[in-house]
Amino acid sequence: MDFEMMIKETLEYLQKNINNECFAVALFTEKGNFYIDCCSAFSNCCEKTDDDYSIINKMIEAGDNRVLKLVGIFKQGEVRGISVPCFDFCQHIFDMNKENAHTKLKISKEEISFVYHQEKGYIDIDNEEVTFNEFFGFA
Repeated sequence: MDFEMMIKETLEYLQKNINNECFAVALFTEKGNFYIDCCSAFSNCCEKTDDDYSIINKMIEAGDNRVLKLVGIFKQGEVRGISVPCFDFCQHIFDMNKENAHTKLKISKEEISFVYHQEKGYIDIDNEEVTFNEFFGFA
């Protein structure tokens, strides 16, 4: 599944969500499964634990633990945009399988033009797809 299809599916999911503000995360896994989950408010995302992430629980139930692609999309009223999920959520994904350091993350170049990597220093982002390792320094 490519990022364009993931974004289309996630936007349709957000359209059906009655909350005026929320953040949806979409995951595509090595097994070919596609998952979407939504936080009702931005602040709730980083306050969650493993047990609170229904998307992670669904993956575990399906025997999935290798995420190939991830995209986050926020909704504020009529505004939609691509954004990076919080670090804690991404850390949970990485902890499921260390190969998830290679998960492709869709980002918005309008919001992010560089990242700081612990070992490499500041890295310019040349495209709108980076790996968890490039973005967060997971190895």
